[in-house]
Amino acid sequence: MVFKMERKIPLRRVVAKLKAEDIHEIVESTHPDIPKGNKEYPGLFQKAVTEYVREMSDQEAREMEQIRMEWQDSGPPEDVQLRWVKNFK
Repeated sequence: MVFKMERKIPLRRVVAKLKAEDIHEIVESTHPDIPKGNKEYPGLFQKAVTEYVREMSDQEAREMEQIRMEWQDSGPPEDVQLRWVKNFK
């Protein structure tokens, strides 16, 4: 018998990947003096993800949840997987 370990893909991760440009714009508008490479940027990006998720319309939230379920069942698209690997190295 083979057991498959599955990690649940959080909705925040889906939103962060698919809406990265919009979220970056939030960070830029609130902290124009902090570029992407700055050590403070990841924390600010996460706060902006929280803000984005909180302000999503019901329709967008349903769409993001549908994508999350698809990624959970089939795995994220290859380009997203490659970016995740790159981000964790």
